[in-house]
Amino acid sequence: MAKESDSEGVARSARGGSAVRSGIRTLRRRVRRLGVQGWLDSERPFLINLLKVGIACGIAYLLAAHLVHSPKPVLAPLAALLTIQVTLYSTLRRGLELAVGVVAGLFAALWTAQYIGLSAFSIGLMVLLGLLAGRLIGREFIGTQIGINALLVLSLGQGYGLARFEDTLIGGAVGFAVNWLIVPPSFTRTASAGVGDVAEETSDLILRVQAGVRAGWGPGDAQEWLAEARRLSRNMGELADKVEQGEEAARLHPRHSRDIERLDRISEATDCLDHVCHQLRGAIRGISDLAHYDEDERRVRRGTEALPAPLTETLGDIARGVQALGDWHSPTRDEKAVLTRLRQARDAARVDLREARRLALRSAGDPDAGWKDQVLAALVDACRRMTYELDPDRGPHRKAFETDADTAAAPR
Repeated sequence: MAKESDSEGVARSARGGSAVRSGIRTLRRRVRRLGVQGWLDSERPFLINLLKVGIACGIAYLLAAHLVHSPKPVLAPLAALLTIQVTLYSTLRRGLELAVGVVAGLFAALWTAQYIGLSAFSIGLMVLLGLLAGRLIGREFIGTQIGINALLVLSLGQGYGLARFEDTLIGGAVGFAVNWLIVPPSFTRTASAGVGDVAEETSDLILRVQAGVRAGWGPGDAQEWLAEARRLSRNMGELADKVEQGEEAARLHPRHSRDIERLDRISEATDCLDHVCHQLRGAIRGISDLAHYDEDERRVRRGTEALPAPLTETLGDIARGVQALGDWHSPTRDEKAVLTRLRQARDAARVDLREARRLALRSAGDPDAGWKDQVLAALVDACRRMTYELDPDRGPHRKAFETDADTAAAPR
């Protein structure tokens, strides 16, 4: 048993260390791509939010202590701390949820004390009903606040409940006002930087696959690439969350229209990357199948023997296109230069794909064609689809490559 516990602890430590190393790599990529100033700009909303929390807590305490002479003024900054969120919309929503939870907890405590009495059973029942109510309305935070405030009222008396409600209103109002007045948060830069991060990681993986199939690879290499592709899929989920956070931040933002237009383009770029990652996973699974096929046949696993040379060149073209997509959403981009790189990568991929298709499909139409030829044909098709996704002129994600001027000129 002790050995199992030790091994579980070692596994958790290893996972924690892996997460730290991954975070450091992501930070280094972002600083290298954006520069120190660009990285600070991308982290600006988070840093400003920290400052606003401190200011809101201090103002809330001053108002509660010296304006309304609250008996427990520290409750006001507590409410501000719980209320203020990274976006205006979520701050308003959290403030309302906190107020509802405090009021409901006060009434729950008064009802329990008057009609049931204070006991282990009544305490458990009150907390249970509060949590259940929050679950039923889809607001677990309200349910938690009902239970917490009911317990505090029963412990500290009815006067606490009234003071808590008063200070909650002060803290919530101050939190929202500070979040509105002091640089309202906009997460378009954070979402844009996220596109750049995922694009760079995807491009790096494609280049590693290209180098591997050129130099020779085995099942272990292919499995490592496949695991990395699956990790990129998880990163895509995190990127989608950043875009959603940006859209929420824009709801009550003074620059609502401009931010929404930019977020539409970032969302389109996110979809483009997601589709490329999906096709990339399929391509790597095919490469993994080829590696196992060669191993079973005891053949030499060399990229020049397993994959047509034009197909390996296509992987490099696609990697350059993905990197250009990430660079397009950098705040310091040179639009003309990035579009030129995108088109050059697309055109090169088309030339290489024509030759790769000719070689891969030479015997694919033959009923006696081998299984390996079918896999190569599927790889060519996956590369063709990735190239199409990244086409800034005729692809399905042209909106991802628009500029502010393009959006302004578009018909409404």
